Amino acid sequence: MRRNLLFVLAVAWATTAALGDALHLKDGRILTGRVERSGNIVRLHMEYGTLKYTLDEIDHIEYEPRYDQEYRERLQNIDPAQPDELFGLSTWCSKHALPDERDQLLHKVLALDPDHQGAREALGYVRVGGTWTTVRAALRSADALYKLRRFARTHKLLNRILRVASENSDIVAALNTKAAVCLKLGRNGDALRAYRRAGQAAEDQRMKLIIEAKRDILAAHPDGLFLVKPSLPVATGVDGSKKFGLRPLADERVMQIALRESAADVVADGKKLLNAARVKEPLDPVGAAAAYEQAEQHFQAADALAPGIALSFRIETLRRRIALIRREAQPAYDRINADWAALRRIRTSGQRVPRSEIATRYSRIMKNISACQRAEQKILKLASGFPDDLASQIDVTQENLAELSSLREVIKAGP
Repeated sequence: MRRNLLFVLAVAWATTAALGDALHLKDGRILTGRVERSGNIVRLHMEYGTLKYTLDEIDHIEYEPRYDQEYRERLQNIDPAQPDELFGLSTWCSKHALPDERDQLLHKVLALDPDHQGAREALGYVRVGGTWTTVRAALRSADALYKLRRFARTHKLLNRILRVASENSDIVAALNTKAAVCLKLGRNGDALRAYRRAGQAAEDQRMKLIIEAKRDILAAHPDGLFLVKPSLPVATGVDGSKKFGLRPLADERVMQIALRESAADVVADGKKLLNAARVKEPLDPVGAAAAYEQAEQHFQAADALAPGIALSFRIETLRRRIALIRREAQPAYDRINADWAALRRIRTSGQRVPRSEIATRYSRIMKNISACQRAEQKILKLASGFPDDLASQIDVTQENLAELSSLREVIKAGP
């Protein structure tokens, strides 16, 4: 919604402002503002806000030529054999929306000095050991170090990754691992800050839910200790013993237990919404539908935190939502049957009826067919996530859609 709003404002601004870089998107839109490019990410800064795109969404960029002349003058005044001077000019290009020139200069720097740290990092490389590598490869190295329990080295590598990473998913992955590493090192405050940054940056909703739940758990237990109760699934020690009492959240098994307890709280809230929907259903079907949808969102969130914990409630909620949709669609089905029966009686009896009445009935049938098809499509979309558990609902829906489609063709053919 925010992106759409910014697009509307951008169009309005583009009609009044001729200056700026022109971003040509592959869908045909052209937006004007100040372009800032970082790796695969392009940000368009405008008076009303900033839009973010990937290079895959962009056809090409037209940069306002306001700095071209100054760039040429600066280029003539530096020694092209000096890597640091070339790098300094590349930094100036970054600040003045000249990304192509910036990249050319950075590659010239590396041709002269393949180990130039500034140029390597500006192009998104990370030093791992004695080798410069990509962010993704560096993340794999960080995971390997973490599994080897070399937490201090992992922490340093993650900081280097975060200094150069531009892809959102890489930033989130690095911050999430950094939070876990900080817990292992006893730096709970740093872990909390990493979870907060990761939660703000996360675009994948499931990942966002998990990270924010970990953030909330750590915020509620700043000492990094969580009470594992006998009523909860327990952390098992290496010797097979059960570990109750205060346990460190730095232990992944304890964090999973804490997440499951959070998920159980979310399930409890979802059950309240489910019960409220049942009560509303007879007198307020619209309110019931909204409550069922909210309950389903709670159960989905709980399953993201602890897979399977809310599965039965999700299926029950979907069954009730499907039944409610069918009940709301039934009057349209009844109207179809009534009008179709009336048309058949007119045809078989030979009764003379104004053509306008017949046309009205045909039109009304088509309108109700459309309403029923929308309802059935909605049901199919809801049930498609659980094809085994909701197989009967899917079968009925597909049969109804086939019959509605056939009837539509008959009606279109006319009397």
